[in-house]
Amino acid sequence: MKNVLLVAALAVMLAACSSTGPVPISKDTYMISKQSAGGMFVQPASIRADIIREGAAFCTKSGKEFQMDSFRDTAAFPGRLPASEITFLCLDANDPELRRLKLRKDADTVIETRQR
Repeated sequence: MKNVLLVAALAVMLAACSSTGPVPISKDTYMISKQSAGGMFVQPASIRADIIREGAAFCTKSGKEFQMDSFRDTAAFPGRLPASEITFLCLDANDPELRRLKLRKDADTVIETRQR
């Protein structure tokens, strides 16, 4: 009985990833965010890979090409679950914006200089 409960709890924990799905943020730009309930055992890079596949499939269904713009990963920390967020574009194959990827990671820290 304990084994059944352990397996059931593990299955719920692994399946309890919440994804926003593609959310439009402008004409052809979308954002997907996903948080894992797997705790310290899930790496943000694996979450990011999942949502990249989700975004690419979304663009393909629309007959468009997937172009990732940026990403932000959040590592697991006590009291915080691992997560990842990407922004991407769905573009026509002949769109000049569709180019070799020059990926940029969002800043973790912003330094502000104040002049007196």
